[in-house]
Amino acid sequence: MAYPSSPADSPNDIRFEQYKDERDMPGIVSLIDKDLSEPYSVFTYRYFINNWPDLCYMTMQGDRCVGAIICKLDTHRCRRTHRGYIAMLAVEKELRGQRIGSKLVKLCLDRMRQLGADECVLETEVTNLGALGLYRSMGFVKEKRLHKYYLNGNDAFRLKFLFKMINRFPKKGETLGTRSADTGVMVPGGKGANQAVAASRLAAGTPRKAQFVCQFGNDSHATKLEQVLVDNGLDLSGCGRAQKPSGQAFIFLEADGSNSILIVGGSNVAWPAEVADFQRLIEGASAVLLQQEIPKYVNEESKSLGSTEKVPVIQDVGGEERDFPDECPAEPGTPHECS
Repeated sequence: MAYPSSPADSPNDIRFEQYKDERDMPGIVSLIDKDLSEPYSVFTYRYFINNWPDLCYMTMQGDRCVGAIICKLDTHRCRRTHRGYIAMLAVEKELRGQRIGSKLVKLCLDRMRQLGADECVLETEVTNLGALGLYRSMGFVKEKRLHKYYLNGNDAFRLKFLFKMINRFPKKGETLGTRSADTGVMVPGGKGANQAVAASRLAAGTPRKAQFVCQFGNDSHATKLEQVLVDNGLDLSGCGRAQKPSGQAFIFLEADGSNSILIVGGSNVAWPAEVADFQRLIEGASAVLLQQEIPKYVNEESKSLGSTEKVPVIQDVGGEERDFPDECPAEPGTPHECS
């Protein structure tokens, strides 16, 4: 079976095919033998390909095999479920960087899912940064380090990909495996940042410019977040930088769409003691939107300044639970849940 590729996926008349018969074997063996550091006998190839031919895919350029993946599917030893295994993946050196490897892995993962697998594992050398990056981008996570796993003495990482989301949270002392589409991906955001980006996009083409005030962390996450905000046209002149890591939210999503969130405050709660510098920003604002995840005194001072300057202040009541005084000079709301 052939799987034609779009030009964006792969250039130069490349196509993807499922293993057909013995005539495909020499091209696969030749490619993998020159590409992988671990030597294999022909019996190893035959073991995998003859037993699981529908889990072997090739990338063809004309009549030449320039990419291949070989996998298997077994019954998991610890439970009555299927476990996939990626034994070999190789792509011609001059064609790397064209997402050929990703396409081959996706074909196999899709087929494993169809066959009822609940997870897929593999091993790769700790020094193979290209392979580690590829698998990480597809949702694989490191399970363990295997010392001197290969014949050349190199260590390996065992990586795992989980197909299924959980239907419920684990009980005390229980371990459940799970996977969602964004497993292993760190996404810049947060309610305040997301709302600021939305405001900036709404203000596009007008004289107004949305301003975002926060405390950036001292790590690479902060650099990424700052760049995303700048790219979305936000004024960050009121932001500070704390000597703490960035705040993070860990979101636990169940199959029915419900979620629970664990927040690590980090730089979000490391604001300076004085917030008088915000006065110049509030004086000229059309409206001010506050978040519960920042210190209470920052919100109270901002509300007071807004009231003095007769600027509408909206308090997002989502996030950390706090009491609101009756005289609170802010309109409560949940902007992130508005449609």
